[in-house]
Amino acid sequence: MTNEIAGIPKKRDGRVKIDQQELIALATARKGDGSPFTHQEMARHLGVTRPAISRALAKIPKSVLASHDVQTFRKNRADIFADMQRMVLTYMTPEKLKSASINQLGTLFGIVYDKERLEKGQATQHVAQINRSMLDDESLKKVRQIVADITQKKIAEAKSESLAISKGDSFD
Repeated sequence: MTNEIAGIPKKRDGRVKIDQQELIALATARKGDGSPFTHQEMARHLGVTRPAISRALAKIPKSVLASHDVQTFRKNRADIFADMQRMVLTYMTPEKLKSASINQLGTLFGIVYDKERLEKGQATQHVAQINRSMLDDESLKKVRQIVADITQKKIAEAKSESLAISKGDSFD
């Protein structure tokens, strides 16, 4: 027997049968704004009453809901990290930069960026290796000097950017 309007299967006593897998998916899903669906919204979607949703959810072990939520997270992790980057960038207004440490925001952005790349199977760092035993003393000195020069240049750039931000210069 089906509900004439929605094509939803009914039990023999006339009540609508709730698809447990669909209910679990709805209970662990998030709306566009990140908030969970309410019991009323789930009920409307499944063609049942809100109390029926509450009763059905009470019968589902919390571990099942948590496990499904983790699986959903793992499947969408790269997109979640990308969205976190967007939120960090949205947070970076001139007013917020004055009250928050640029190191804190930069570190957060870098971590989230690395995690997104990791989830996509992309490199998170580029490392050059030099086998020290293959270099004579003079070549080793040159390599160390190059590394020191690059490090000093990066430190100077970071200080310059930090100074520009503290003066209120824009990123444009």
